[in-house]
Amino acid sequence: LLCGERPGKDENIRGGPFVGRAGEELNKHLFERQLHRLDIRREHTYITNLVKSFSKKPPTPEEVTRDEPMLIKELVRSRAETVLALGMHAARWFLGPDLTIEACHGIPHRYEKALDDGMLSGVCIPMLHPAAILRQPTQQHIFAYDCEQADRYLHGDIDAVTIRPAPAFRLYPFPVRSPHYSVDTEGTIDAPECLSVTAGGRTGSVILADDD
Repeated sequence: LLCGERPGKDENIRGGPFVGRAGEELNKHLFERQLHRLDIRREHTYITNLVKSFSKKPPTPEEVTRDEPMLIKELVRSRAETVLALGMHAARWFLGPDLTIEACHGIPHRYEKALDDGMLSGVCIPMLHPAAILRQPTQQHIFAYDCEQADRYLHGDIDAVTIRPAPAFRLYPFPVRSPHYSVDTEGTIDAPECLSVTAGGRTGSVILADDD
């Protein structure tokens, strides 16, 4: 199942999801260049949006709450085990309000959402929204990477991760003054241990707050 954020102008006119220029990018990068090796075509997927009404503005919390029952029905009816969430707002519905698309895009995540009559679960892959590369063509390689990651997961080449609470960090005093710093995450993608900071040939670190 593919879940976008809301219908655009073309979608509002033609009455279907991703039928405009963003849909053309989606077809090119995801279906024509990647999923074809699994023989997955666009007509084999369920495509929808988080919010069902057209607007040029991002989805509001009120709109998401209003249309959430329709999305849940679509997920239950389609029985989709894997969701490609296109854009930050769609990804946050599945993976939580603190998600940033910059940090999580292209990474398959296991998700669970409590419903009134049970639990909704599966794997969600956050992806850059294809409309973003129309506004910023330099981001085309990022969207292409996300599509490749979706293909790799569906092909069984990579596994999904489980989201953990974001760790709290505290900063130790860093003794070197420099206009240039290099920062790297140590640990795994879903369980960072610390941030290593390098400047002027010396290293400090940003350590977990509960690390003695």
